[in-house]
Formats: sequence, C-alpha cells, structure tokens
Amino acid sequence: MSKRERLVVGALSVAFVAVLLCWAVITPIFQAADELQHLDAVLHLALGYSWSDPGTMHLLAATAAAFQDPQQVSGLTWGQLLERYSGQLETFTAVPGVSAINQMSQHPPTSYFIGAGLLHLIGSTDLRWDHAVLALRLLSILFTAPLPLLAWATVRRMTGSPRAAVVGAAAILGVPQIAVVGSTVTNDAPVLLLSGLVTFVAVRILTGDSRVRATVLLGVLMGALLWMKGTAWPVVPFVAVAVFVGTYRLRGLRLALLRTALVAGVSAAAGAWWWVRNLLVFKTLQPEGFVSRKPKLFPAGQGPDFPTYVATLWNRLGDTFWGSPGRTAQFPMSQVFIDVSMVLAIGVIVVFAVRRHPNLYAVAAVAVLPLTFLLIETTKAWLGYQKMGVVGGTQGRYYFPALIALITLSAIAWRRIPRTAVGQSSLAAALMVAFGVIALYGVSFDYRTFWENRALAVTSSGLSTFFRDANAPGFVVLVCIGLATAAIVVAVTQSRQLPRGTES
Repeated sequence: MSKRERLVVGALSVAFVAVLLCWAVITPIFQAADELQHLDAVLHLALGYSWSDPGTMHLLAATAAAFQDPQQVSGLTWGQLLERYSGQLETFTAVPGVSAINQMSQHPPTSYFIGAGLLHLIGSTDLRWDHAVLALRLLSILFTAPLPLLAWATVRRMTGSPRAAVVGAAAILGVPQIAVVGSTVTNDAPVLLLSGLVTFVAVRILTGDSRVRATVLLGVLMGALLWMKGTAWPVVPFVAVAVFVGTYRLRGLRLALLRTALVAGVSAAAGAWWWVRNLLVFKTLQPEGFVSRKPKLFPAGQGPDFPTYVATLWNRLGDTFWGSPGRTAQFPMSQVFIDVSMVLAIGVIVVFAVRRHPNLYAVAAVAVLPLTFLLIETTKAWLGYQKMGVVGGTQGRYYFPALIALITLSAIAWRRIPRTAVGQSSLAAALMVAFGVIALYGVSFDYRTFWENRALAVTSSGLSTFFRDANAPGFVVLVCIGLATAAIVVAVTQSRQLPRGTES
C-alpha cells in the first residue's frame, strides 16, 4: 500500500466521519427510525432491569416524556428525568403513534449492554438527557466509521486494484441511508461493522488465505454478529460457502468440509446459543416484539396482487436503501436519484460483475450474500402480504449486512466498462466526485427536511431555529461540511495517480 493510497483512504474516512457527525447533529432526537425504542432499551439495562421477554418490555415513562414533549423536560438531566417519573415502567400517557410496548426485546441485548456501559462510563445521570442521547449517537458513529476502510480492503483484496479499492471506499459516501442509520441510536451500527469484517475475512479466504486462524477468526466474527441481531442469519450461508469454496480450491474436499464444520462450530459457540434459547423457550427463532397481530383477510373474491407487491416492494426498498430519514422513514430523497441509483447498481452488477471473470468462483461466492438477503426478505414480505393484506416488514437497511459484498461486486463490474486506461481513470474520478456530491446532498436534505419544512431554500429563520435548538452547537455542522468537502477534494485529486492494478 503506497503512501498516496493511504492518504486517499484516510481522506475518505475523514469525509465519512464528518458526514456522520453532520447527520448526528442535524437530525432531531427521536426523529430517526426506532430511536425512541433503542434508547429506551439501553436505559432499561443501564437502570439495572433484566432483559424482558419479547412483547413484554414497556417504555419507561421518562423516555416517553422526553419523546412526547421535549420542551417540557428541556435542560433536565437523565437523573432528574428518571426521578420525576420514578417507578413508572409504562408510558404515563398515551403517546400518539407509539406503542407502549418496546419491541426491541425481541433482539439479543448485546448492543444495548454496550450502550448502557457507555452511559455508566460517562455518568449519564448527571448529563442533560439530550447530551446523553448524543453520546449514544457518537457510539454508533464509532461503530460505523471503519466502513470505508473495510470497503477499500475488501475490494483491494478481490481486484488487486488500488484505484478500484478507493472508489469502493468512496461508495460508502454515495449511500446516504448509511449515514441515516450510522448516526443515530440503533443496534444496526455494530451490525454494519461486524458484517463488514465478516465479508472482508471471508473474501481473504476465498482469495487464498488458507490459515486455520483465518477460519477461526471468521467464526468468532460471525458469532459476534449473530449475538447482535437476527439480520445476521442470512450471512451464515455466505460464510459456509466462502470457507468451503476457498478451502476446496486449494486444499481439497476433505479439508473443505472440516473447515466449514469448524467455522460453523465456532460461530455457534460464540453467538448462536441465544437463538437456540429462543427455540427452546419460545418455540421460534425470532419471536415477535409485539403481541401477535391478527391476520387481515382480503375482501371476498380478492387476494394478493403480484404487480402491487412488486411495485410497493421496489419503492419501499429503494427509498429505505438509498436515503429516507424520519421516524418512520417517511422522508425519501429525490425519487429520480433513488430510481436511477437502483437501476444502475443492479444493472451494472448483473451485466458485468460475473461475466468472464478469472476468479469466477470467488465472485459467485460473494454474490451469495446479497442474493440470500434478497430471497429471504422478498419471501418474508410476500408471506406477510398474504397474511396481513399489506406489503411491509422489509426495509432497504435490512440489506446493509451485505453492503461490503455489494460494493465489491459493483467495483468488479464498473471497472470493466471503460475500454481504455484514460477512460478508466476518468470514470473512477467521476464516480468519486458523484459519491461526494451525493453525501453532501444528503446532509443538505436532512437539514431542509427537519429545519426548513422540506423547502428547497435555506432561510434565516430555519438557520436561527437550528442554531438555537440543535442537540449540539450548530457550528459543528459548518466545520464538518468544510472538512468533508476538503477531504473529498484531496481524495479525488490524489486518486488519479493511483495505478489501475491487475485485471479482474
């Protein structure tokens, strides 16, 4: 790795962290998907409550009060807030649009224990409640920050191309929903990190790393991922395929079977035990967080309409994969941007990623990861549509554990389009500029959504309200925008001097 390449990867990482900080400051507290419930789950553990069975955890009254009327509790510390509503585990009044049941107890408590540990470490009871929330958002940023580095390392290993690798790192900036997720209180942030690490180690095995310790490390990482959230389960087939294919090509069938059994055993010991417990106690792998809802029958003579299902699923997945902030992801970005991005991303991968590749087995194995997610999520949505009469239960962010795999496949595909060295250099630069512009557009969209009532203009009244009411000093956003812009410029200018690398 050359000094120039390190500089580019470092600049892209700085730009990404700056963008994440912008989102963390701009997005009002509780105006991110499920942030209320995630925060409440952290507080349950921080207060010493045991982890409730699925469907039985109630929102703390203090959390509900902060959500329902932030101005009423403005300036209070968490200690004061909890004292005011001491002993009340259920919401003190009905919160419109919010269930009194906190559905997060359907997940393992691991990420919430980490958050509770941070709150104890910083003495959160003496902090203003909104500052404690900001601290948990910064924890999510810490988990999410390595994604450009992981994308670079995985693409570099797969293609041998420094230029393709830095474009892969920049691609993280081109999906604003990553910042939507990675800048809020959520259990998705450690999933992003661990799934990226799993993908990187699996790609190393696919491309020749036959050491036992690599297989054991992959098993430990997979187990840790399973211990975070049920969205880890679609990663399991990919890990098994990667270990089997990578080992079989170098060492034969017998060792491939042994290594696959080894990674399965280590993963099970490290994290699958939680899900075995679910099977034994609740008779299901993933219990529902809410009390089971009754099926909704279609009117007589009507039934599931497949075109409606496809159209709804396409729109929902597109919006919530590329960028849709809001408590219920109700503010999608430009539909033109989303649709064009979806068509380009899928089309280029399908046409160029696998065709005539010298390491076809490795590429096909990587493709197993997003395809598994696609199969599981679309099937689940279809079954839910048949049962409940609405297409729901899936979001684009559910595919984020396959993010590094998707970027790797995209990098392989895009670098095959230009026919000349000049064309390849120009395309790489253009993509990096586009990703940087999209990242800054995302920051602008977030600000205008919450502080300008979604208007295109930036007004003095909106800026005044933001600087007065933001959950951190407003000048932080200005500094971070400048830092991100400068870092993107450095990355683009320096990347043009990187070698194209070997053919892939």
